[in-house]
Amino acid sequence: MQHQQVFVVDDDPIVANLIELRLKKMGYGVSGVSHNGTDALEKIRGCHTDVVIMDINLPGSLDGIQTAGKIAASHDIPVVYLTGDQNPTTFERAKSGSECQYLVKPFKDSDLHIAIQLAISRHDIFKEVSRQNRFCQSILSSVSDGIIATDTEGFVSFMNPAAQVLTGVQSISGRKTHVRELVSIISNGNGQAMENPVDLVTRTADIAGFPQDAVLINHNREKIHVDGWAGPLYDEKGNPKGILLYISPKPRKNLLKFTGKVLY
Repeated sequence: MQHQQVFVVDDDPIVANLIELRLKKMGYGVSGVSHNGTDALEKIRGCHTDVVIMDINLPGSLDGIQTAGKIAASHDIPVVYLTGDQNPTTFERAKSGSECQYLVKPFKDSDLHIAIQLAISRHDIFKEVSRQNRFCQSILSSVSDGIIATDTEGFVSFMNPAAQVLTGVQSISGRKTHVRELVSIISNGNGQAMENPVDLVTRTADIAGFPQDAVLINHNREKIHVDGWAGPLYDEKGNPKGILLYISPKPRKNLLKFTGKVLY
């Protein structure tokens, strides 16, 4: 604990000094003290800090919640909010920001200690989950087969670069796009349309493979011989979360001329 540095922000110098004394008594280091948001941002930039104790009701152009948001964005430091205000609106504002703890004045030393440790622990977990998500995204982005994920209604939530090439759609950001707009599968033999694989999975709750002579008609009306399947996605509780669509061009060498770039 002696290596954990805490920065204190409170508009009342007496309260800030009392918090500093209590922190040192518990074995924490105090990297700095500020009485307003602007000063806090300036001082934190020049010191090592593991967690910030932030009074919500700060004077000036930045209140505690706004200051905490800027600290999280610029320095990636967890925050413990302090307030004597139990207004639900204030709590909702604090909760909607980055991961943080919320402590109501007056508080015991043990409450402060627990809040600090929880804030640091949750922040570390959040960083690890984010790292793993970035790693998974980089793997999916470097795969040469098309991967599309949708929500339970069939609206696209993820496309890797290969899927963008296959579907002829480079970006879906800023609009809700249903997979039917991107993927249409027909039989090369008779030209008959296959039921959209995502619709088929939604109806049967089972994996659906493409016909052996499947042809993808993409957004640009291009015809591409493909193999693939669609299957349901579930959350950790076994509830339906969406659909995963896997599309592999045939033959591979004739379609994709793209090099995946791993950003992990």
